[in-house]
Amino acid sequence: MKNFTLLFSFLILSSFLFAQELSKKDKNSKKHLEKNISVNKLDVFNHAGVLQYTNTVLTLEFKGISSQYQSSIESIGAYCIGTLYPLKNVSQVSIDGVQSISYYPQFQAYFDKSDNQMHAMQKLIIPKDAKLITIYNFDSENGNGLMMEFFVKNTGAYSYGFVLESELRILMDRVSKKEIGLMSDERDGRTYKWVMIGDQKWFGENLQYIINEHKSMDLTVPYSNYFGRYYNYNQSISSCPKGWHIPSDGEWKQMELEIGVAQNLIDEMGMVSRGGDNVSPGTSLASSHDLMFYAKYSGAVSNKTGIYKLSASRENAQFWTSSKADEVNAFMRVLGKQFDGVVRDKTGTQNFISCRCVKDQDLSVIKNSSSVLKEISAKIDAVPSNASNYFDRSIEFFLAGESRFAIDDINKAIELNGKSLEQKLFKAQILFLYSFEKDADEIRKLVAEYTNEVKDNDYAFYFQSRLALYDYRDGGLKVTSDSERRKKASELIDKALAIDSENPFYNNYKAKLLVVNGEYAAAIKALKKELKADSKNGETHYLLAKMKLKNYHTQNVKNNSKAGEWCTQITGMCFKLTPTQIKDACNNFKKAINYGAEVSPDYLTICAELKQAETLEKHRPIVYTGPRGGRYTRNSNGNKCYIPRR
Repeated sequence: MKNFTLLFSFLILSSFLFAQELSKKDKNSKKHLEKNISVNKLDVFNHAGVLQYTNTVLTLEFKGISSQYQSSIESIGAYCIGTLYPLKNVSQVSIDGVQSISYYPQFQAYFDKSDNQMHAMQKLIIPKDAKLITIYNFDSENGNGLMMEFFVKNTGAYSYGFVLESELRILMDRVSKKEIGLMSDERDGRTYKWVMIGDQKWFGENLQYIINEHKSMDLTVPYSNYFGRYYNYNQSISSCPKGWHIPSDGEWKQMELEIGVAQNLIDEMGMVSRGGDNVSPGTSLASSHDLMFYAKYSGAVSNKTGIYKLSASRENAQFWTSSKADEVNAFMRVLGKQFDGVVRDKTGTQNFISCRCVKDQDLSVIKNSSSVLKEISAKIDAVPSNASNYFDRSIEFFLAGESRFAIDDINKAIELNGKSLEQKLFKAQILFLYSFEKDADEIRKLVAEYTNEVKDNDYAFYFQSRLALYDYRDGGLKVTSDSERRKKASELIDKALAIDSENPFYNNYKAKLLVVNGEYAAAIKALKKELKADSKNGETHYLLAKMKLKNYHTQNVKNNSKAGEWCTQITGMCFKLTPTQIKDACNNFKKAINYGAEVSPDYLTICAELKQAETLEKHRPIVYTGPRGGRYTRNSNGNKCYIPRR
C-alpha cells in the first residue's frame, strides 16, 4: 500500500520452549488463538514506495486464561465493546517458522511531505453486537497484559483486543467511583458509555440512533459504531435518549473551562483554536485516557441538491450544540488534527454532523452557572408570584443558549401575568429560533396580538414581516410563494421603516423583499440607503452589484437597447449590458471583496471579460479600406501603408 499503509508496533509471543508448562485447557486456548488471529504486514512505505518504518519486536509470553478477570467478564466486556477503552489489535505472525501471537495498536498511516514524518490514527473497532467470552493473561516487558476475545454471533467471527492490566485497573477503578458508566437507550437497546468531566456526564462516543434520514443518505453514507451517525440541527435536537440532550453552547463552555480552555478565549468565534496555558484541550478530547471523551474525526455530510456526500478526508470532528447563532445557523464545536484547542464556530442548520449527548441537569444546577442567574433565582425564591423575575431569567437563559429553560420561565411569566404583551413577544422570539417549523402558527398569533395593540415598536413590525415572508423548510428559511403573504410582508416592513427609516437591517431586508418581488430599481434604492448608514458592509455591496446587473438587463430588454449580451463563464447567466453598466456593477463587486464578502467568481468573469475586451480595443490596429478591396493600416513607424487585396 503506497499512499495509506497499516502502521504496527507489536509485542511478539516468545517461543514456548522456555515457558512454564501449560494446562491442557490453556494449550487448547493457544491453538484456538493461533487458528483465529489473522496475519498482517509489518512494514510501512511512503508515497514513493520507500520503506519508512520497520516495527520493533518485543517479547510477550502467553500465560493462559485469566481466572481473576474471567469472573468479571460481563462487566468488563460492556466497557470494552465499542470505543471507550483503548484496546490494541492483535495479530498472528510467523518468526523463524514458529507460529506466535503478536499484539499491536492498529493505525492508518500516511507520509506527510510537509514535515517528512509518518502520521497515524488508532482505529480499532470491536463490533457492537460482539460478546466478550474469554480473557487471556500475557507477560510483557511493560507488565502483565490481558487479551480480550470477542465472538460475533451473527457472523461467527472472532475479534481480539489487548490492554495492559495496569490500564484496565485504572479504568475499572473509575467505574467503581462512578466517573464512567453505561446507559441503555430504551428506544433501540443500544448501550453507550458515559464519562464524567467536571460535574457533567458526557457520552464517551458518538450518537448512533437511527432517525428518519432520507433513504438516499443511507445508501451513500457509511455508518459505523466507531464514527456514529450524522444529523442536521432539527434531527439532533430530538436525537438523544430520554434523560439526555444535545449540550448547549454554555454547557460546552463549562466543559471546556474544566479541561483547560482559557477564560479569556472562551467566547472566541471562528476557526480559532482555543487553548490554554501548557494544555491542548482539543487533543485531550480526542485521545486522553484520563478524559475518555475519545472524539472521533468523523467528518461531515454535505447535501447538495438531494445528493448526500461524506467529506472525503475525515480530518476533524464536528459536534452540534443546541444553541442557535441566528435563525439559520447553530453553534458547533470542531476538533481536528490541525487544532490543539477547541474551535467554537457556527454552521447552517441544514448540515449533517455528529452528536454527543450530555445528561440532563436540574434547574438548581443550571441557575448557579452565572452570578446573574443566581441573583434572579434568589428573587424568584423570595417572591415566586412575580412574573417579571421569571421574564428576566428567561432572557438570561435565552442569551446563554438554554432554550428549554428559557421557554419554561417565559411560560411561567405568562401564566402569572397573561396581559403582558412584551412577554408574549419574547416567547415568539424564542420559538422562532428554536421551533419555527413546529410552532409557526402560534408564533404568528403571538406577534399579531402584540402589533394589534402596540403601534410604535418598529422591531415588532419587522419581525412580523419576516414571519409573513418566510416558511421553515429543509433546515432554513424559504420565501413563501403566496403572493398575499408577500404583499403583507412588504406593508409590515414599511411600517417598521416609517418608525426608523435609517435602520440598516430594515433597509437590507426591504431590499431583499423587493428582489423577491422582482422590483430591482426599488431594491437598489433601499440598498444605497443602507450603505449610507453602513458603507463598509461587503454583503450589501455584493447584493447591490447583483441587483444592478438584473436591473440594467431588465431595462435594456424593455427599451430594446443596443447593449451587448454578456454571459458569465461558469453558469452561463446572460445579461444585456453596456460597458458603463458593467463597470458600475463591478465597482460594487470590488468593494464587496475588499470589505470581506465572499463573491461568486461567476459574476467576476463578466468584469474580467470587459477588461479583456477593452484591452483588445486599445491595442487594435487602425484599419482603412482602400481601392480594389485592399486596405490601409499603419506600420510600426506610425506611417500609413497600403496592403493590396490578395
